[in-house]
Amino acid sequence: MINSNWDYTASRSRYHFDKNQIDSPGRWFWHVHSFDNTWQQELDAIINQSKSHPINWQTRKYTNNRTAESSMLSQEEYDITTAGGDAKMHLVNVVDDFSNYPNLQSIVDWFKLDRCIPRLHLQFCGQVWNQHIDKLDAVYSDVDPAHIKKFVVLLTDWQPGHYYNYGTSIYQNWQAGEAHEFDWANIPHGTANSSHSVRASLNIMGITQE
Repeated sequence: MINSNWDYTASRSRYHFDKNQIDSPGRWFWHVHSFDNTWQQELDAIINQSKSHPINWQTRKYTNNRTAESSMLSQEEYDITTAGGDAKMHLVNVVDDFSNYPNLQSIVDWFKLDRCIPRLHLQFCGQVWNQHIDKLDAVYSDVDPAHIKKFVVLLTDWQPGHYYNYGTSIYQNWQAGEAHEFDWANIPHGTANSSHSVRASLNIMGITQE
C-alpha cells in the first residue's frame, strides 16, 4: 500500500513535474467564460452571517449530502504531517446549499453538468489547501474520466496574498467572474490566503457528454 497520496496521484499523472518549466494557460488550465457579478449581495450575506463551515481533508466530503471519508485519508494526511504541517488544518470554509442563493445557482446551471456537485469555497486569512492532484474518478467511479469536468469561478477580485497555483504557474490578477477549467487528473494545484480579505470561488464538478 502506497503511503503518500501525492506519490499515488503523481504516478497516474501525465504532468512533467519539472520546476524549471513554467506552465502557461492553455495546456493544463484555460479560461472558459466571464460572468457578470450578480452574486455580491448573496456572497456578502454568506460571509457576514457565517453561513459557511471549515473543512479539512477528513471532513471535506461531508458536503452535498455525502458523509463518507476518503478511502485514502491516511495517505492524504501523511503528505501534510511529513512536511511538518497539521493534518487537521482548515483548508477552506464551504457552502454547498444554494437554495437561498439563486444568482450563485444560476452560475452552476450555466455549465449544464449531469450529477453536478457545486461548492462555494471561502478561504480566509491563514487557510491553506496544500498541493495535490484531484481524484474525481473516485467520486464518479462509474464514468469515463474523459467525461468528468471541473470548473472554478472566481467570485472576488484578486488581492495581494491570494495564492493559486497550477503546476509552476502562479494564477493571479484575476477579476471576479473569471471562470476556468483545468486538467484535474494531471495538474498539481494548491491555494492559500495570506491577505486580509476572503478569497471566494465556486468550484463545480460534474459529467458532460461532450
